[in-house]
Amino acid sequence: MDSSTRTTLTPQCGLTWPPDSHLVLALALAVPVWTALGLWAGKFMYVPPGWTAAITTAMERGEVQGRGGSWVSWKVLNPHFIEEKKIKLLAQGGLRKDPDLPNVPMISDFARSKEDRNVVRLVVALPIGISRAIMTPPDVPKDRIEALRRAFDATMTDPELLASAKSRSIPISPSTGEVVEARVAEIMSASPAMIERAKFILGYTKAK
Repeated sequence: MDSSTRTTLTPQCGLTWPPDSHLVLALALAVPVWTALGLWAGKFMYVPPGWTAAITTAMERGEVQGRGGSWVSWKVLNPHFIEEKKIKLLAQGGLRKDPDLPNVPMISDFARSKEDRNVVRLVVALPIGISRAIMTPPDVPKDRIEALRRAFDATMTDPELLASAKSRSIPISPSTGEVVEARVAEIMSASPAMIERAKFILGYTKAK
């Protein structure tokens, strides 16, 4: 229906691990997979979902070199990592750069062709663009959807809500229901060729 916060996902690493640009692209294309399944923790070990706090502790101990995660989560849950420069951001994924990270490259910057930039948009940018969305069950009447959307839009500009969010360091950068719906439609309309290219880059299929 709508989304209250724009999410920027960033693969992070310890300051002692300098990956090259090709490795960054290969890892960064899998951001949605990391987020959903907790698959990457620097040394390519499997980490069960919900264990991000344990991965962060392991990073502090030097047991793993990195993890993927949202910039908002780092700011809210682990601000000392940022203040003490304990992490290095490799790239950021999303539809646009986060205002906090003007010098961190976009994942799409590492793509070598227009085709691969389109793949990055499909598997990274657009899914991030609909993250933390608020949805309704199917078959809800259109007039109710419209009422809920407009109520959401009004809530996102409520001074009391914005003040409360600011006091908790929670950014509010909403997308309307219409915008979120358009992004979903773009994902669902991806061509078979683009889907196959994405599957190949993510390692689900082999080159023919």
